[in-house]
Amino acid sequence: MARKLTTFGSDSLRAMSRTQGSCRRFSIVRLGGEQGGQSKQFLRRAETDPYGKTKSRARGEPTYVARSAHKLIQLDQQFRIFPTPARSSPRTGFRVLDLGAAPGGWSEVVLERLAHLHSHPAISSSPSPSAPSETPPSNHNLRARSSVNHQHRLVACDLLPLHPSIAPKVSKNVDFHAIQGDFMDTQVRAKIVELLFDSTAIAHDHDNQGLVPEESRQEKETNDRRRTTTIILSDMLHSMTGIPTRDSQNSLDLSVTVADLARDLIPPNPGGSRASDTLILKHLQSEFTHQFRDRLLAEWSLVKWVKPLASRSESREGYFVTRGRRKQWIVE
Repeated sequence: MARKLTTFGSDSLRAMSRTQGSCRRFSIVRLGGEQGGQSKQFLRRAETDPYGKTKSRARGEPTYVARSAHKLIQLDQQFRIFPTPARSSPRTGFRVLDLGAAPGGWSEVVLERLAHLHSHPAISSSPSPSAPSETPPSNHNLRARSSVNHQHRLVACDLLPLHPSIAPKVSKNVDFHAIQGDFMDTQVRAKIVELLFDSTAIAHDHDNQGLVPEESRQEKETNDRRRTTTIILSDMLHSMTGIPTRDSQNSLDLSVTVADLARDLIPPNPGGSRASDTLILKHLQSEFTHQFRDRLLAEWSLVKWVKPLASRSESREGYFVTRGRRKQWIVE
């Protein structure tokens, strides 16, 4: 049986957030588990967690739907993933992909960063905009509105839905799409590329009212990607089985698939002019880590392994941060 793929655009997300009561497509998922000692231990840790909501409120700091947001904040502080408003360029549009997005902590941080950047018409070859709709719009309408009203775009993907508090935080200069589906599914990855770069819209030449040649289509798509800054964020982690070798292999499979997608989406940077293009992906340290790092070094000029302070010390997780994709790469 085929998996159901659900996508939501900016306007439909805002409409959902205005509905009374609970929203069926934006549901809060509560995972079952043992009560008693483990629950009390979890609550105690949450209350004393320096990156939890309790401590953040006590310090007068903003809170997020997930503590993982602090990991991205720390990575941004270290690598300057997003420019400050003073350093941003009105000619640069951002295309950001958030993988493993639920419940939405990283998307919250991205939306905060993009909201303060310049807001100018985005680079797009979509047709003229159509009137907004309160119902989930078609892909055509989503692309049309983004060509005039938005400069930046965020696509979030996860098996689980985002928290309903995310939708009201989408600013006018951001075109936001949420995909509920399995990233390992090729259909889902194709939808990600379509929403992130309008890859289907540029397949038509509206002036000549016909399909453009394949070479011209690829050239237009490549030029569009070169005029934007692409940031791919992956906080995905496969469900843990408790078997170390299997968990390590599952983590490697996710990492390789994300790295392959990033290699295809981010243009080469032989001259160092696209240093802001960034890939950040979560990876469990294992016997495969050095081999995977060597593969990244063959494809990227800068490869760093980072464990943010917000990552729990007992966890094997860490993040690869890569920039400057090489023109040539090793094909295994």
